[in-house]
Order: sequence, then structure tokens, then C-alpha cells
Amino acid sequence: MFLILARSLSTGVFGQGPINNAALESFTVHARVLLEFFFGDSPRPDDVVADDFLGGQGKWKKLRGDMPTVLSDLRTRVGTEVAHLTYARLSVTAETKGWHFVEILQALEGVVGRFLKAVPPERLAKVWSLPEESR
Repeated sequence: MFLILARSLSTGVFGQGPINNAALESFTVHARVLLEFFFGDSPRPDDVVADDFLGGQGKWKKLRGDMPTVLSDLRTRVGTEVAHLTYARLSVTAETKGWHFVEILQALEGVVGRFLKAVPPERLAKVWSLPEESR
């Protein structure tokens, strides 16, 4: 869903209005879920996180690297502009209102690639497994 929405929203296919807004909300919620999976350092007890696939012990945190700026900006914006009703929304201008869908997608694709290379293939569904030569 995240991939399809990032590509679709970047083209402007939905135009302006409620359908575009609904797609944007869906994109940002999916992005936030992925950020929590890959970068959530304080998960709740039943949260599924990337480190679970590597046996825990903080292995993923060492492998993933720092969160790219475009993703930390996304995390902040989703919290203040979409997921929570905040006064900070009042300071969003026309110039800062746009979302960088392609940059966000590319940054997350890099993180997903590192994750897929690190996870033992038997812990992934076959659709996610990389060919042996890509590991």
C-alpha cells in the first residue's frame, strides 16, 4: 500500500480534494507504521519490530544506521499534521505543505534493502526473500 500510494501521490493522479487527502492520510499512516517497525526504539510489548527478525539484542539498530533526515522529518510531520490535532498545524504554509513522496519512498527502500539482507531467509515469507547472490 505504501509503495502504490507513494507512486500515485507523486503523480498528482488524485487531484485536489477529499480523495487526495484520504490517500495522503493512508500514505502517512503506512509510513509511520514502517518507521516504527524499522526505527521504533521503545516498542510496546506486543509491537512487531525489525529486531525481532534478527533474534533481538539490538542487532538491527546496529545494522540499520541513522534515520535519514527525510524520514525523521516525515515522522515529525505525520505526528503534528496528520495523526494528532495540534496547534503546530497552524504554522504549516503553502511552501511547507508538500510531501516528498519519491524521496521518502527511496529512503525507506534503502532501509528495507538493508533489512532483507540481514534477516535469515527462513524468517521471511518467500515473497520477501532475496536471491542468495544478493545477500
